[in-house]
Formats: sequence, C-alpha cells, structure tokens
Amino acid sequence: SQSNFIMRFFHLLFLLSLLVLISGASAGGVEEGEIMAEQKTEFPEMVGMSGEEAKAQLESQFPSFQIDIVPWDAMLTMDYREDRIRVKVDDNGKVKKAPRVG
Repeated sequence: SQSNFIMRFFHLLFLLSLLVLISGASAGGVEEGEIMAEQKTEFPEMVGMSGEEAKAQLESQFPSFQIDIVPWDAMLTMDYREDRIRVKVDDNGKVKKAPRVG
C-alpha cells in the first residue's frame, strides 16, 4: 500500500515535470511571436512627403506587399490584411495620415 502510494507520487511528479517542460517550450514560442510582433507596422515619418515617394520607399521595404495610394477621406473596406499598406494622401498628393499595415 505504501509502495503503491510512493509509485503514484513519483508518477504525478513525473507528469508535473513534463507539464512544466512543455509550458516552458511554448513560452519560448510566445517570446518569438512577440519579437515578430515588434516589426514596424506604422510609418509616421512619411507624413508630409509625396504619396509616390512614400509608396516607393514602402515597396522597397516590403516588396511582397500591396501598397495603395488613396485619398485620406476615401471610404475603404475595413478588412485587415497583413500584406497591405495604404498611403492616405491629401488633395495635393502629400501623405496626410501615417501609412500602416492593414
């Protein structure tokens, strides 16, 4: 009876150790995700430059993205796309709002 208790105790200890090991491994994955989330997604330094210049810079930094120049007050779809950046310009073609991914 006592040996059965000791065996169950060590079995439980083993399972808890595995759980800690697994949760530690997934925590590493979360940290990697957080690092990836730190990639720049907004570009306030482009406010005031020409829309074409901003688009060219963004295309060089993100060649696989869809970069669109749109009027700052245009009605747009609200869907979020990780591969799109909209450059919102005023009537003079100058960037009015910071371009951002989405």
